[in-house]
Amino acid sequence: MSITYAGKTECAGLAGNTGSKTAFTYLAYGDDNLTTASPGQTALQGTESQRAAATVSRQTSATGVASAKLRFTKTFSISKTETIGEVGAFNASSGGTMLCRDTINPVRSVKSGDTWTPTYDVNFA
Repeated sequence: MSITYAGKTECAGLAGNTGSKTAFTYLAYGDDNLTTASPGQTALQGTESQRAAATVSRQTSATGVASAKLRFTKTFSISKTETIGEVGAFNASSGGTMLCRDTINPVRSVKSGDTWTPTYDVNFA
């Protein structure tokens, strides 16, 4: 997983409550698992299949102490045969800023009628 430069900038604005910054609450997936995630990327590298509002939570440790982990979960309803090879977190339903991106290896093949429920953790360590 790679947190993007633009994502870091947006997080700094959110932490300092400066500018017009928007929280990251969307999860998207696409078909490219060959392009390595890197901080300069601003979008998924393949064809983006779906993006939707996710359930976002801050994870805590077993002792109840907050950790530096943000968890995104979303159940996507699949409407066609496709390959899922990448996932990313965004702050808008389209366009917007990508917080991070990761590839999925091996890719996941899905078909119409399937559901896919990723749990995507972003570690701020």
